[in-house]
Amino acid sequence: MMQLNSSSMCMDVVDCGYKCTFDQGSCDLLRTEDEITRYFGCHCEDGFFGVTCSLFNDTCNGNGEAIDLDVCSCYPGYAGDHCEFDCSCNGHGRCSADQSSCICDKGWR
Repeated sequence: MMQLNSSSMCMDVVDCGYKCTFDQGSCDLLRTEDEITRYFGCHCEDGFFGVTCSLFNDTCNGNGEAIDLDVCSCYPGYAGDHCEFDCSCNGHGRCSADQSSCICDKGWR
């Protein structure tokens, strides 16, 4: 987005994005050119990356989907904060509450 500051005849080029200014980074001055044009970009908080800080590392060990920073939605048969427990369901059940065994789907044992 380009903004023209008419009082000083400066041009601000802002490429930060919603996630950057919301909570995943800060919109900072990157450089100034020609004493007129200022370029702003996103500086990401720890754990976030990308041009607008909208990407985050997947910490689900390949056994689930990252739905937020350090928050996983585990596939059936996996459990734990980072889906690190395999309950040996082989795709046909879900983990018990204590994550020590599989509760099999109907028709499986």
